[in-house]
Amino acid sequence: MDTKAGRRVTFLWGLKRSGIHHILNWLYANLGATAKTALTTAGLHEQLSEGYCDPRADVAFFNNCGRMHSRRFELGEIASRDFEQAAALHRSTIFGIEDCRLELASRTAEVRDARHLLVLRDPLNNIASRLAAHANRPDVFRVDEEYLDLLESYCAEFLGRSAALPRKTVVTYDRFIGDRAYRDSVAHAFGLENLDVVSEVSDYGGGSSFAGDATSPESLRTRFRQHPIPRPIIDSLVGRETVREACSKVFGYDIAAVGAES
Repeated sequence: MDTKAGRRVTFLWGLKRSGIHHILNWLYANLGATAKTALTTAGLHEQLSEGYCDPRADVAFFNNCGRMHSRRFELGEIASRDFEQAAALHRSTIFGIEDCRLELASRTAEVRDARHLLVLRDPLNNIASRLAAHANRPDVFRVDEEYLDLLESYCAEFLGRSAALPRKTVVTYDRFIGDRAYRDSVAHAFGLENLDVVSEVSDYGGGSSFAGDATSPESLRTRFRQHPIPRPIIDSLVGRETVREACSKVFGYDIAAVGAES
């Protein structure tokens, strides 16, 4: 299959409610896209049926490629050839992968020019946001032990304790939302100019479950203080060495101390 010259393919990995759609819109704009029109998905795998593109910029985004399978932290039957078929249609393509096990990145092995972007949000803020959304959609926003296992695996990948994602760039959402220099550095890692389009609210993700100053950087960084996390969840996190290390090294606090305060 012929590929477009200079094409870019990005797999954007993140847990639901970790800010992945915010970062998606930022990346989409930095790739030169402004419009959002319906994708042409005829002939593509059925899991590649949702998203948008900018025909002028030749940039496309495929949303939540795991679709309903992601509720079980799986990717479904989609394979490398399916991603490659879709990526061949555009100069730049972003595939969103939500709530899926990282070892499923093996399904992208045959996609040429692919890079991976892993988004990690402060575990307490991510869980607080999921708990708020869980009340209305518990099947979508799971916060059980299996989810905590998945969260721990994302922390391990971010810290370099695992290497499931090749050609990987890692981003912390909590820093991304409030630090222009940090966003500049992420754009630089992709060889892009940071146009810094960060105010757009995504059409996907369901928006915030919080009222008031729900989208302010400070509010987004302190979700766990707005929605207290049940003690059993805190205790489970404290018992996970990799999560404790991520909280300490990446987000700058001792999760055991937070647990003692709760």
